[in-house]
Amino acid sequence: MKKVDTSSWGEFRVKDIFDTIARAKRRTITSYVEGDTPYVTNSTYNNGISAYLSPKDSGDIESGHCITVNTVDGSTFWQERDFLANSSGNGLLKLYRDGMDKPTALFLCAAIKVSLDPNFTVMLTTGVVKELIIKLPQTSSGAPDWEYMRHTMETLLVRQETNLNALQELGNGGE
Repeated sequence: MKKVDTSSWGEFRVKDIFDTIARAKRRTITSYVEGDTPYVTNSTYNNGISAYLSPKDSGDIESGHCITVNTVDGSTFWQERDFLANSSGNGLLKLYRDGMDKPTALFLCAAIKVSLDPNFTVMLTTGVVKELIIKLPQTSSGAPDWEYMRHTMETLLVRQETNLNALQELGNGGE
């Protein structure tokens, strides 16, 4: 992989990029039965999804189309679907932006993750995440270049899909 030149990118505070930054509600897995709603936790794997559960009522549901930030280790994931969440311990944050799509969200996830202190010398509270400065491509007017982010990630997603299909063909004996 070649290194991306970010020298012309702008610096933006997370709170200036997202419309809403909120802590997920606390729910314990033992309070629910198996179902088809993702249960997002402070996990670094599987998009943060630890199980699929059945909500008790509509008040249990967190709205999807957001980025979740694991405040324990800084893992960031795009949550396309509505979900249940476990905000135990330090918590799970939800970042919303009107009109955010998957490719743009994945770009933002990467920008957030690389901007975090890898040693985690500062606890990831809501306030710390809001003030976090991330580098993003910018337009000539200094605004985030949403089209560049979307196009870049769409290109990468197509490339990855092609690579996965090639691997599957190899696994099937080239059929």
